[in-house]
Amino acid sequence: MTKPSPQSPLPKKNGAKRPQWWAYAQDCIARLRATEADIVDLERRATDGDAAAVDTLMAYEGGDSPKPPSRRAASGMESAAEAMGRVSSAPHLSPEEWDAIAADGGDPFATAQDGSTRPAIPLPLRDVILLARLAATFRTAETWEATLQPGALTVVVGLEPTLSLGKLLTAAMLPNGWAIQSRAPRSAPHPVLQLPDRPVMEKELERLLQHPAPILLPVAKQEHLPALVGAGETGERILFLEKVNADILLFALSVSHSATGRIDADSVRALLPNDESLATLEVGHLAMACRAPTAREVAERISFMTKTAPTEEVARERSGPAIIDGTTPAHHAVRNIVEDLAAWQAGDLNWSEMSRSLLIHGAPGSGKTYLARQLSEAAGVALVEGSFADWQAAGHLGHMLAAMTKCFDDAVANAPCVLFIDEVDSVGSRFGGDQHGISYRVQVVNGFLQQIDRLARTPGMILIGACNQISRLDPAITRPGRFDQILQMPLP
Repeated sequence: MTKPSPQSPLPKKNGAKRPQWWAYAQDCIARLRATEADIVDLERRATDGDAAAVDTLMAYEGGDSPKPPSRRAASGMESAAEAMGRVSSAPHLSPEEWDAIAADGGDPFATAQDGSTRPAIPLPLRDVILLARLAATFRTAETWEATLQPGALTVVVGLEPTLSLGKLLTAAMLPNGWAIQSRAPRSAPHPVLQLPDRPVMEKELERLLQHPAPILLPVAKQEHLPALVGAGETGERILFLEKVNADILLFALSVSHSATGRIDADSVRALLPNDESLATLEVGHLAMACRAPTAREVAERISFMTKTAPTEEVARERSGPAIIDGTTPAHHAVRNIVEDLAAWQAGDLNWSEMSRSLLIHGAPGSGKTYLARQLSEAAGVALVEGSFADWQAAGHLGHMLAAMTKCFDDAVANAPCVLFIDEVDSVGSRFGGDQHGISYRVQVVNGFLQQIDRLARTPGMILIGACNQISRLDPAITRPGRFDQILQMPLP
């Protein structure tokens, strides 16, 4: 490794050539960090009793103000973007300091002269990764600006519509003076980007199209594309949100695990699994991995989570129940299901005698989805995934029930198969205190029970359900005969 001298900047030849979107993502992160710095400044002033700061902070947190006002330009303070550029090009460590940090297991690339290894203003990991994925999707500032032209309709498939997405785009990507609205008002004193904060039905999209303000339409899955949206023939632009890959993780770690904007990219990249495995990681798993102190240790954790050997090593052989590593009751139950399914396929066990279903409940990020995928892989059978959020996004009650039925139909058609249903607690209960929408819930619960009973009569079908709050479930779902076992999954 070529070591820098005290007079020279950190060497740039570290890691593979950076992708085209990297510089654009850095600009977005610099803007986001500047916004975070303004919020920190407001919080400090509010704590000191500044009433104006309190009002401004409340307006921002309540959504009345899209972005907190910055006092940096007016006061002559250095901006976050300027600070980032200054740090990245500053003289770095001496060869002796470099070797000492490396010998202690640290990352000299990420270590500033004062010994710090993290940025002064930390950013939420979820925001950093999403910004990197958006930058990789749009690639350049010019492509993003095309989204803001009057009459533009840009659909991003794979992007979840949420309230927090609007704040993130306002802070990091929108030009100054712009605002985000779920639907543009008849008149506005500033440019507006129409960004729905929930799944859009056909009629809602029609209303958005009546206003010439540009539209950014987030669509969670391709099958949820509104019928009004074609394949670009009608002028819309359809993009697919870039999946998490090695470049995106390297960028995120250079933001979260470095005081210099750099990490030992070569070592980290060699430890990371392939992009297909990285794309399957859930947000909770990434958050757990990124609690490690260095980028290299993050990569080691991710490699373990995906059970994939580093790219330059030979992956260990995995077969049968041995793939399911874990000691919780849910892990034991899944191993038993795999063994029973193999015995049934071999003709050594009757279908009626084996364990065929499992309901797992636990906090988000505990690995429920990952365990269902492990089951499918270990058993060597197909996996079909569904969730109540996906079904409800299909539209009104009839469309929702049709989407549910289609999911079960797909599973039956692929038998032997594992059907994984997420967010089961979203079905609600027919006996809750809130009677608003009770007719809807009754029909949804009854439809779900009918499909579960149908599955129990279908040889080769394994049903795995997952939920966060089991207390919200209708009692008929948890009674004996619906799920063979109901087990809690603790956090890793």
